[in-house]
Amino acid sequence: MIRVVDGGSKTINYVTLKNRRYVDRESGTLDFGFETNKSTNDKQLVARIAGELGKKWEVEDVIWTVGGKASVLADYLQPYFENVAPMPNALYANAMGYYKMGRVIYSV
Repeated sequence: MIRVVDGGSKTINYVTLKNRRYVDRESGTLDFGFETNKSTNDKQLVARIAGELGKKWEVEDVIWTVGGKASVLADYLQPYFENVAPMPNALYANAMGYYKMGRVIYSV
């Protein structure tokens, strides 16, 4: 099982994959982000994210963070989840994922 968190400016997206398949009930979007947060304190924002993720995810789950705030997310999620790290090339992970998905869908 793999879990991914993408901390965006307006939303936080999180996804779960089991056996390379998307798990809807363990994935979703939080309607706040790093730029919509009233506080400028990233640590407090990530604590809020951890509280939401903790409702569906376990402490020992493997979690990758992606996007421009991947390192911030990973650092501040560490106290809540044991196995969290930024994905290699985290800044471009979404674009690379969409590219690969498009190649599969359109058999390129």
